[in-house]
Amino acid sequence: MKNLTAQARRQVRGLITMGAITLFSFYTFYLTSDKIEPITFSFIVGNEWALLKEWVVASKTGAGIFIICSIFGLLMGYLEFKAKRTLTFLV
Repeated sequence: MKNLTAQARRQVRGLITMGAITLFSFYTFYLTSDKIEPITFSFIVGNEWALLKEWVVASKTGAGIFIICSIFGLLMGYLEFKAKRTLTFLV
């Protein structure tokens, strides 16, 4: 890690932090959770465009979905780091 630039060190630290948070979330919300309450997801943009109206899943399934998204983001960040590029999102 000493031979990395300051920006590369920050990227590695960010990846390590995101990995640690993902592992903590996996343990806390997925492995040790015994709750079975349903969770409702809705993804609506403004008043006119509904990507997902009402999606009801079990709490453990919802935690698994977000953990998979976190792992995907972590993998994407790692691949971008290895390619020596930075992630940019259109906002």
